Amino acid sequence: MIDVFDLETAISEQSDIFYKVSMYYTEACEARDTVKNELSIKKAYVSKKLRGDKLAEGAITKMLDGDSEIKLLNKKYIRKKFVSEKLLVLVESFRQRSYMLKELVALYVSNYYIDDGSVIDRAHSNAKANKAKEEMRKHRNTENIVRRGRA
Repeated sequence: MIDVFDLETAISEQSDIFYKVSMYYTEACEARDTVKNELSIKKAYVSKKLRGDKLAEGAITKMLDGDSEIKLLNKKYIRKKFVSEKLLVLVESFRQRSYMLKELVALYVSNYYIDDGSVIDRAHSNAKANKAKEEMRKHRNTENIVRRGRA
């Protein structure tokens, strides 16, 4: 959650947090790709061995699917892929947070959170900010729907 009355802290922390999350994602992708490569090599090795026995393609496929090491590597790959996809979602959420910080700073600079020109009424200001955020969210959703329609 971003505190609109402490934007300076949120802004100063954003790049560090985004960097860390991006590095976790990169490391997860590396781990995923390593397992995927191991899986491909193992499948190629077993497949080559089975082809030497002059088996039919369907039999080779069944034997590959039944190989315990291939099954284990496949499960490991699926777990690594799941982790990397979750981290990708986290990276995207921090990217969205960055956009939101820009919007909130613009509101703050325009004195959106100040009532009567001098006194800050936090509850009232938060209600106004939530209403503005909801309007921005609706606007972005509409833009996304339009973009998807063009794609």
